[in-house]
Amino acid sequence: MGYPVSPLWNDALSSPHQLIWLATSVRGGSVLASHIQVDSLTLSASWDGQQVTREVKATVSDPDSTLFGPDPLSPLAPWGQQLIIKAMLSVGDAWQQIIPIGIFRIEDAGPDESAVMILQSNGQWWTGGQTLQPTARDMLQQLADEKWTNWVQPHAQTVRDAWARIVKGVDIRLGRWSATAPVPSDMEWGSTKLDAALQLVAIDGRTIWCDRAGLLQLVSSTAGTGITWTYQVGADVAVSWAPEASRTGLVNGAAVKAETDTGNRYEIWGAAYDSSGPLAWGGPFGRIPDISTSKMVHSTPFATQAAVKKLDALRGSRMANIAIKAPANPAVDVLDTAAITLPGGDSMSGLITKAEMDSDQMKLTVQIPWQKVWHG
Repeated sequence: MGYPVSPLWNDALSSPHQLIWLATSVRGGSVLASHIQVDSLTLSASWDGQQVTREVKATVSDPDSTLFGPDPLSPLAPWGQQLIIKAMLSVGDAWQQIIPIGIFRIEDAGPDESAVMILQSNGQWWTGGQTLQPTARDMLQQLADEKWTNWVQPHAQTVRDAWARIVKGVDIRLGRWSATAPVPSDMEWGSTKLDAALQLVAIDGRTIWCDRAGLLQLVSSTAGTGITWTYQVGADVAVSWAPEASRTGLVNGAAVKAETDTGNRYEIWGAAYDSSGPLAWGGPFGRIPDISTSKMVHSTPFATQAAVKKLDALRGSRMANIAIKAPANPAVDVLDTAAITLPGGDSMSGLITKAEMDSDQMKLTVQIPWQKVWHG
């Protein structure tokens, strides 16, 4: 979630300042290289409704070719090496603050096209230096890569127990959060550990992400992180929107029926409807429900709860995607709230669903109810 910073941080962003990125390479808990010179870095993050994924693309100077080479333990090789990324914001020599960004698994780190390694007569490789361009992703990518190797699907009593099984043997630790809901015995665990993880978050409507310390966290998919950043259109802040409207895919109700291995149980079902607004159930818009089945519901109350969550999720199609361009602020995270101040003291706000930033600028995508965007 958004990193807590002092008021001086926000003051620095509105003053002439410098933002630089710091990197350390680790593998299996051992530090391979620290104080890596990062010439440039782009940080991107996005939310798909169930998971927040983050990626960094960097340019790194390697004048003596010690960061990447034939040695599989080279600091920027992609054989289990990770980058611990931090950001330092400074205002001249008067003030500076360093904050963590995250832990990212190196995916690839080849040098640019100008680098060539030459085999010498002594059997050693020589190069005159190189510029590396590593790409690294958060550790959810590890869950996506790791497959279940036993044909018997694991079972657990609670969601927390199930998470412990998923991350066992993976370089991911669980954060501090409670999850006592039971896991259905017939839950599909899928072929990868990420498949199972996404099934679990579907149980209680939360989102998974690896936080700045590398801990696996569960965050509310509707309330977000609870941290709000305020923006006002001005010389360094621009807000834009590409208007569009279509009833294609819109629904104003949701029904969920229980499903078992032998078929649907029609006596167990739940429903939720829009009761007000232009899409009210039974109004001029009509009665257009989304109907689905789930192995997660075993009683009518659970089915009704699932229908409410399903309708809440479907309301995402009624959102307008607002773009905010502002000075880069590495303390901002996806699922933080962005509030845009309007003339007259009013404002419109929504969850940040996508963020892209470098050392100078950032672009945020914010989901705001389209009625608010139209009417202000």
